[in-house]
Amino acid sequence: HGKLAIGYGLMGWHPTRGVVSMNGRVLKNDGPRGAIARGVFLLPDDRRQSGLVLDRSIVENVIFASVQHQRRFLRFPLGPLSPINWKAAEGFTRRAIDELDIRCRGPRQRVRLLSGGNQQKVCLARAMAMEPRLLAVAEPTRGVDIGARRAVLEALLRLNLEQGTTIICASSELRDLKRICDRILIVYEGRPFTELSPDSNDLEFALALSGKKMQGRGPD
Repeated sequence: HGKLAIGYGLMGWHPTRGVVSMNGRVLKNDGPRGAIARGVFLLPDDRRQSGLVLDRSIVENVIFASVQHQRRFLRFPLGPLSPINWKAAEGFTRRAIDELDIRCRGPRQRVRLLSGGNQQKVCLARAMAMEPRLLAVAEPTRGVDIGARRAVLEALLRLNLEQGTTIICASSELRDLKRICDRILIVYEGRPFTELSPDSNDLEFALALSGKKMQGRGPD
């Protein structure tokens, strides 16, 4: 129904027809570089194809976006010609490994050798390094086990509470949305259909997902 297009549109990867504002300022759709400069970042739904460089190390995957767009983890402020400060990069990555419980041999392990859940945590660590004001997340728990699902959702909540990052999460997992969201928007046939509370009952959600609304309140 097009729910994933919201994040890609905010990131400038898809054309948009509506007006999106953040902190009272209209966001232009001028591509990913402009979106990142305004504090917007996206975790894509296909981590292996769009979210990771599988044959590079964990530390490289964690820092590459912030090195490229924010000039972080560099030894000198000389732009792209500056050497990377690997001590700072590995220090940040080790803290992220501990905080997200990434099961690995260390920051230098290749991402391809990690499980799906741990690969998703590496994507989250990269978002943490970017310190975005708005983070769009697409299918954050797709293909991960129960333990990794819990860790990913808790990391998103911490990012919101501790860094003040606004999270927009597009997911097919209603239970995940109920756990972490303040508001849940149902998209139907490419358009916003209705907004529900995480406390809304299952009947309301079932009807909304079918493009229908309740006539009065149903049983909880």
